[in-house]
Amino acid sequence: MSFPNLSMILGFALLTRILAAHPHVWVDMSVELVIEQNTIKGFWAEWSFDEMMTAMVIADVSPGQNNQFSSQSVQRIQRDYFQNLKNYNYFSYVWVDRKAIPINRVEQFQPSLINRRLFYRFFVPINVPIAPSGSEVVISMYDDTYWTDMGFRKNQPVRIRGISPGRVSFRLGLNPSRAYYGGMVQPEEVTFQIRPALTP
Repeated sequence: MSFPNLSMILGFALLTRILAAHPHVWVDMSVELVIEQNTIKGFWAEWSFDEMMTAMVIADVSPGQNNQFSSQSVQRIQRDYFQNLKNYNYFSYVWVDRKAIPINRVEQFQPSLINRRLFYRFFVPINVPIAPSGSEVVISMYDDTYWTDMGFRKNQPVRIRGISPGRVSFRLGLNPSRAYYGGMVQPEEVTFQIRPALTP
């Protein structure tokens, strides 16, 4: 009788763990890059959640009139359904000229209901000057535990504020070098190429 070797056992254990981590939450996202006076100030993140996540949150924290949450409700949602993401960089990963930018805080968190879906909007500060020769900015948002499946929405996934269109371009794509879920999921990312404004 033959017995499975250790590598087979570990491989099966890893596969079992991977299959058990299938996503439970789905998010359609977009980003809006903000530039002021040759500085990359940061970006607005917008997340739209699936029906089940929406139902769970509004069953706990009911919105008021016009599907808007009161200031107390906003604080509860931030405390109970968002703040813990600080331990995961708010699912946000940023590189400026190939240097990773730590994401340890966000600003102006605002939940709402839009088209019967829970919607988060918040600002991720970066505050890095554009290099004289131009800068490359890469932004990716994903949950590498794969509890949450995140992808750019089809309608206006990327917007840009504070810079003329001729000085910036972007492209969307997948990053196989940061694949997770056993290498089966490649995170989406947006890459910006930015030229500085001419100074007088």
